[in-house]
This record gives sequence, C-alpha cells and structure tokens, in this order.
Amino acid sequence: MNKYLRLILVLALASGIALLARGKVAWATPSGEASLSASAQEDQSPAAKKDVDCDKPENKHKKECKGTVKPPHPGPVIIPVTGSYSVGGFCTLDIIFTDPTVSLNADIQTPLPGELPDDVQRVRQGCLLTYFDEDGQIDAIPPGGGSTTICFAAIPGSKPTTLYFYDLYAPEPAWVPLPTTVENGVACATGNASGVYVATFQK
Repeated sequence: MNKYLRLILVLALASGIALLARGKVAWATPSGEASLSASAQEDQSPAAKKDVDCDKPENKHKKECKGTVKPPHPGPVIIPVTGSYSVGGFCTLDIIFTDPTVSLNADIQTPLPGELPDDVQRVRQGCLLTYFDEDGQIDAIPPGGGSTTICFAAIPGSKPTTLYFYDLYAPEPAWVPLPTTVENGVACATGNASGVYVATFQK
C-alpha cells in the first residue's frame, strides 16, 4: 500500500513540475516577443536610421543634415551645414555653404572686445562668428565658398538700427558700420567675416 502511495506521489510531483515548466515557457514567449518588438521599433526610429554625423564636414550636404531653424543654444553653436540658426535667441544666421570644407562656430560675445564709437548707443553684447576650413580658423568665407546673413531685432523707438562689425584679427581692430537692411522689425547685414557683430544706432 505504501509502495503504491509513494508511486502516486512521485507521479503527481512529476506532473506538477512538467506543468510548471510549461507555464514558464508560455509566460516567457510574450516577454521575448515584446523585447523583439521593442528592438524592431528602436531600429526603425529616426535616430537609428540616421547614421550620419552632421558635425563631420563630409556629411554636411547630406539630406539628413540640411539645416533648419535651430532653437536658441546656451553655448557655442557649431554650424557645418547650410541652414538657418539662432544664437542664444539673440541673433539669427541664414547660411549657405558651397564649400564643403567651410564651417562656422557662433556664440554670444560678452563683454564686447572694444568700445563702440562715442556717437553710437552702447550695447552690452554681440554675436561672435568664427569661420574654419580644413586647415583651421580663417578670416572669412573664401570667394565662392558661400555667404552668411546675420540678423538682430531692430531696436524699437530709436533711429534706424545699424549692424557694426569688429575684426578681432586686424592689426588695429575697430568697429565698422555695415550696410544694413531693416524689414519687419529685423535688421540684417552680411556676416561673412570672422569677428563680432552688434546691432545699435547712432545717438
């Protein structure tokens, strides 16, 4: 009798183990499928598809790297591609690069590197543009290499806003007024040279 009872208990235990193992397999399958699905979704995300580094000059003209209006940036803005950019929400840049070796670093310049002329309204900060090519920093975009338009908000309730440029690398740097267009409250000028740009007006 005890022999049969032990046999029944062994069979019951074996059946229980088999059912438990089958349950684990059943539970494991959805988890595995979910994991696979997540991987597939990640692989199809825009980030996974975008296998280019837009900071590399050789990639700057790829479709995925075409510049659009960028949000204000707390630090230097590295600009390797044609597009529109905001520098700290203070100035904006519309850039066309036709030379793939040319790039631009843009930042807020505070304090200004030199005193503005006496007859010009004082301002506290400007936009610093620094151009580079494959050999390092350059004074300006080379002929045929592209162009930059730099814009500031026109100063309301004042005389016409004028953009001034300060060539940091000149033997005797000084503020020079630039031909400026003002339209719809925005003052713009050409910004093809490395240096500091400000928007102000004559007193």
